[in-house]
Amino acid sequence: MLWANCWIGCAAPAYPTNNITLAFNCAATNLGPAIPDNFIGMSLSRTFINGAGSSAQVYNPSWNPGAANNTWQQFTNILGQIGIHHWRTIDGYTGQYSDPTPAQDNQFFATLKAAGVTNVIYALHGFCESNPTDDIAAATNILLNSTDAPMLESFALDNEPDFNENQQCPTSKWTESQYETQWNLVYTQIEEGIAAAGLPWAPFSGPEDGSDIPANPGASTPDNWVLQFAMDEVSKPFYIMATQHNYDSSASVNSPDATGMATTNLSPDRVASWNNIYTDLLGGAAAWPNDWHGNKLRFRLTEASAFNNGGGNTNGQTFSTALWELDFCHWWAQRGCAGVNPFNRPVDYSAPIQLSYTTGNWTAMPYAYGLKAFNLGGHGFPITNTAAVLSNPNNINVTAYGVLSADGSHLYVTIINKTFDAVGAVAANVTIPAPANFGSLTNACCMLLSSTPPGQDGNATIVQTAFLGGSPIPNSGQWNGTWTPLTLSNGQADLVVQPATAVVIDLQGNNNPAITVTGSGNSVTINYNGTLLSATNVTGPYAPVSGAAAPYVVPATNIQQFYRSESN
Repeated sequence: MLWANCWIGCAAPAYPTNNITLAFNCAATNLGPAIPDNFIGMSLSRTFINGAGSSAQVYNPSWNPGAANNTWQQFTNILGQIGIHHWRTIDGYTGQYSDPTPAQDNQFFATLKAAGVTNVIYALHGFCESNPTDDIAAATNILLNSTDAPMLESFALDNEPDFNENQQCPTSKWTESQYETQWNLVYTQIEEGIAAAGLPWAPFSGPEDGSDIPANPGASTPDNWVLQFAMDEVSKPFYIMATQHNYDSSASVNSPDATGMATTNLSPDRVASWNNIYTDLLGGAAAWPNDWHGNKLRFRLTEASAFNNGGGNTNGQTFSTALWELDFCHWWAQRGCAGVNPFNRPVDYSAPIQLSYTTGNWTAMPYAYGLKAFNLGGHGFPITNTAAVLSNPNNINVTAYGVLSADGSHLYVTIINKTFDAVGAVAANVTIPAPANFGSLTNACCMLLSSTPPGQDGNATIVQTAFLGGSPIPNSGQWNGTWTPLTLSNGQADLVVQPATAVVIDLQGNNNPAITVTGSGNSVTINYNGTLLSATNVTGPYAPVSGAAAPYVVPATNIQQFYRSESN
């Protein structure tokens, strides 16, 4: 047995050890919707496109704030190394800042394309608009550009309109109903303006709601608008996604300290809070609607960080944020969330990447390492929480997730040990038996997320330091983290996950039943091994085909139907 988080030649510290067993059932009925390729993203103000309000011109290839002469190249490289595929801009009310020019917008999209971003939510003005010619001009320019248009996922209006400080024209407190009236007025005028330019109507998302829970907050806090907004707007065929923001906690300049920050980030209470948001406001709510096409309306967390802007508190970048980010992404992906966009300013204490205006250099912060780790083990179909059974007799603070690859031959397991020195560090001695409906295990390897290269010191409070696979994420060149082989014994994987670390495990199996499809006339013949499953959507859910036997012949009458097979 090889202990996955002990590098060759190092000795494990003497932490108390608890035994944990992690069992998975990979049956198709236990798989959630496929995790989108653009799940991880970032969120940044529209002012950074043109430098309005003294913002950094991060999308301008010739802008260099410090001694470095390759700031733009570092920006695109570091986003690519993390694997950022989604971007959301933030916009305020009309007249708050000058809008980007068409050329600046086009450079914005070109920069993101160079970084590997595939989809963008582009924000326009809603507040203070009565004749949105500026919005129409920006939208039309994007839709007419051959680079911009394919990357546009949706347009959006405003930012956190439920916050009174963002409500303009008038500045008195708006109700959700009043805002929806304004949103629909501007939305309709933009769509009509786009159509007048000879273009089809564009997709929209919203409301970019800023509040979390409780559902009925006090007088000084904003109301929750996202659920009501989604229920009202799904009647529109071009309203494609609900958008919500989430900041788990707040900070001031001096509080909390590094230990307090880590304790809050890694508390089990965080998971309980996410569940409340999911069941009260988003896809888990009883009243959550289907979209215009009859499918469950998508939702995305377009601003999400462990703490708010940090209040100038450098402890907002403790290593605990890397573990928080990894946990947060997997938890929401398991529940069908379309993606997560951490909030990022170039200089910010809750930003995944930070810019030094003195040197002109970009640096990946701990948040970025959590995103990268998710990117390694977050492609495919998540195993539902009821089919990922964690036997944890001593109830130590550990979470685990499984994601089955699209071809069914890899099961990516992520284990996060959220204990650490300051609160009582405990090592987790983990056993993973051969997963059900996956076949026997044939190979395994793992990738370590840690605060130091050995990853064994239980340190969640170290600031602005992280390693993935023993390597930092560079702003130039390639990340060279390494996978560590795991020796399988008795058909199972065994490893020790040290305190304040996470491990991404790639379990490889022989679960690759053959399936072939041939068409002839008005019928389709499916040959397969194992059990045949079917779905009307490629992302599922898949269910066994009743009475099916190979070869299975179906009439070619449906618009689309998808099939897969799994081992018996």
